[in-house]
Amino acid sequence: MNVSASNERKSSILESLTSLYINTARPVSSSLIKDEFDLSVSSATIRNILVELEELGYIEQPHTSSGRIPTDKGYRFYIDTLMKKQNIRDEEKNELKLACLSSAHKTQEIIDKTSEILAEISNEAAINFFFNLSDSVLKHIELINLSLMQVLVVLITDSGIVRNYIVNFNESISTGELKRISNFLNENLKNTPLVDIKTKLYTLLNEHNLVYLQLAHEACRIFDALEADELFERDYDIHQDGINNIMNQPEFFNLEYLKDVLDVFESKERLAEILKDSFEPDFNNAKVTIGKENRCKGFQNCSLVTAGYKIKDKTVGMFGLLGPTRMAYSRMLPLVEYMAEMMTETLNDFSRDERDE
Repeated sequence: MNVSASNERKSSILESLTSLYINTARPVSSSLIKDEFDLSVSSATIRNILVELEELGYIEQPHTSSGRIPTDKGYRFYIDTLMKKQNIRDEEKNELKLACLSSAHKTQEIIDKTSEILAEISNEAAINFFFNLSDSVLKHIELINLSLMQVLVVLITDSGIVRNYIVNFNESISTGELKRISNFLNENLKNTPLVDIKTKLYTLLNEHNLVYLQLAHEACRIFDALEADELFERDYDIHQDGINNIMNQPEFFNLEYLKDVLDVFESKERLAEILKDSFEPDFNNAKVTIGKENRCKGFQNCSLVTAGYKIKDKTVGMFGLLGPTRMAYSRMLPLVEYMAEMMTETLNDFSRDERDE
């Protein structure tokens, strides 16, 4: 549908129907549009236009109901052409900003906290997807004795990601040994990309320096124990929250639809693949994927709103909001964009602090 004078009336009626359906979750009749909006047209004219919009594929009539609902095509036109974004309330801005600032210098905590707060404020399911781990380099490593045969490995990257791993050994390792190994690793591996750590360790192990030989051997024991861990298998970090918000939406009282969504949402690997499809290197505005625009069958009754955040002008992650296709787009887009803006600001402040140290 082209936006022109002849189609202005159709656009107004489509906008009215979409807004009503988003707010009520009930098919919309011509009489309801007439009662709720001053469109300066008769009920008969509205009915005729609704028939035209249905023929054009922008709305549909579910079951035998007299009312109509938007199709994916209708939502797309509404978002791209008709929708006016809502302003975020000051108290919500403060809450979203605080989610970043309260965990400053602990990016892992930020990733968890921001998705939690975003889910709470939006009343949708929220995702924070940080995908530059393959580009991250080691800033610092700590080895901490938990018991005689158990060690906590703490890896800190240049982007602030903190990863904790518990490694179990078949024989005891002393605090003194751990201290020497930790010093060795920090001296030799600082500024090494995470994906290159093991290669560099084995290079050191093969050197004929007896001091290096023993320390490198012990260090390799630790990283061998992590070999099956996500550090070497995953180039992203992801946290999702608010799935209960989806379960409470009337669209998902249909257990088949709900199961499809849960199967995907609870799998970090499948969710990551979907979010990678939404990735844009120059992610300046929110992106919306509606219903069957999602390639994943499990999300074809949902919409996904995403917005990217950056470190040093490079997009390193994104926030996502997942909900029914009937989600309140005019509210969700500004929320996810603002959250991404706050994340960008926080991560770049952190990066500046690191350069100053």
